Amino acid sequence: MSSSTRVETLWFTKGDKQPVDLLSDTDYADRVESRCGENSCTWFTCKGMCALRIRDLRQTDSAEYKFRFTTNRPGVRGVRCNRVSYPTRNMCVLRGTSVDISCTYSSYEALSHKYWFKWRGNQQSRDLRTEYGGRVKYPAEKTGRSTLRITDLRETDSAEYRFTFKSTSHEWKGLSVEVTPVATVTEGQRVTLTCITSCPLTDKPSYMWYQNNGPVTGPESPENQLVLDPVSPRHAGNYACSVRNYPHLRSPEETLTVQCTMCILHHT
Repeated sequence: MSSSTRVETLWFTKGDKQPVDLLSDTDYADRVESRCGENSCTWFTCKGMCALRIRDLRQTDSAEYKFRFTTNRPGVRGVRCNRVSYPTRNMCVLRGTSVDISCTYSSYEALSHKYWFKWRGNQQSRDLRTEYGGRVKYPAEKTGRSTLRITDLRETDSAEYRFTFKSTSHEWKGLSVEVTPVATVTEGQRVTLTCITSCPLTDKPSYMWYQNNGPVTGPESPENQLVLDPVSPRHAGNYACSVRNYPHLRSPEETLTVQCTMCILHHT
């Protein structure tokens, strides 16, 4: 970062136009700490990582926490992290009627696609407009708000519904699995599966891995990786990951295909 660039950071819960810094908020006196790493700034953008630690948690601490940074460069503005919030999490409605499920969201990038999906046993379904046909609509809303409307409700519609969006550079999700070198390999190779988080996690968490919906047994994996060396046909299947102690927040599955060496030789 250039010595002429100054970056000031701010965590807050109160006020948008004139936010109250948590470090000086009397409700959090001596209970909060902000840790920021090195910042890297170009003329138009700044990148870095900041973590907020709250000690002696209280029920009154339940809130939406926001982050903002400012610089002395012209045109670089404070930003907020991608997020989705649901005002109501549990609903009970009558069969045959309609229901509206809403959420608010924000992104620091231009969005290319937004949709609702059904969360089934840690697996994500397709866009509900494809799955439910004419029974699902997304009424027009102002930017930052989306509503899912389901008509002619059926008992099979009982589920957890979530909203997601894609920007021009990535899809906003909590966790995802990346396979290196590729998702289709030949037995005997070394394969590394990495559990990727869309936002940096503090306190260096440990991870859990799942193969075909069951826990992966064996030695502890280094940090957020599962190493299969050498990989064999028994390793083929669908893999997902989660942060330990939060198994319900599981990533979408990634399929690993392992080709048999002898089968390839025989085919050749």
